[in-house]
Amino acid sequence: MDYLRLLDESYAARKATIDPESTKYEFLASIFGIYTYSAKADKFFVKKALSVCDAITNGKTYRFTSKSKTNYRWYLAIVNLPFFRSKINWGGSIRGAFWQSVGLDLEPMFWPATYEDKPVNEVYLTVDDWVDFLKAVKFFLGKKS
Repeated sequence: MDYLRLLDESYAARKATIDPESTKYEFLASIFGIYTYSAKADKFFVKKALSVCDAITNGKTYRFTSKSKTNYRWYLAIVNLPFFRSKINWGGSIRGAFWQSVGLDLEPMFWPATYEDKPVNEVYLTVDDWVDFLKAVKFFLGKKS
């Protein structure tokens, strides 16, 4: 699946139909289930979420959480957001979280009803697919609109 295209098209649709002033960070924050009504706060939260995602993806959760109390608290907050919680398994320790294969859990208000001839809310991701989605999110943020 072309996740970057999915993000680009969904963001364009949001700007065209819901909020023409929406930033990419506001768009991603709403996908992650973060609602602040502040572009600066959305950017802050999305960056925190992506730093936690990086720690999980790279198997560096213990290192991330032991760097500071702030990192530890942000880690706990992010892994408990419903959008991320459903994609994580932490076995015997929340600090040792790792990605698990899951449905993408895309709310229809952010995405087209179908994508590549599949109902978008039925897209199932392997761990590798999820990591590819996260890479696309980072690339999406780096692209000029």
